[in-house]
Amino acid sequence: MQKVDRILKKNSIVANTESLLIGDFRDRKKILKLFGIVIVIVTGIVFLIVLFGKWFG
Repeated sequence: MQKVDRILKKNSIVANTESLLIGDFRDRKKILKLFGIVIVIVTGIVFLIVLFGKWFG
């Protein structure tokens, strides 16, 4: 532990827990949810176009 501290001080590296990117997982989950909603909407629109095309075509 002391060797690590010396190396960090020698190379002017600041080591702390604030540099960890924990929030990245939540952001990825939001993006996947948005992507899923977009896929459902596009699929629904295509389905409606095909359905109305059969009725009126």
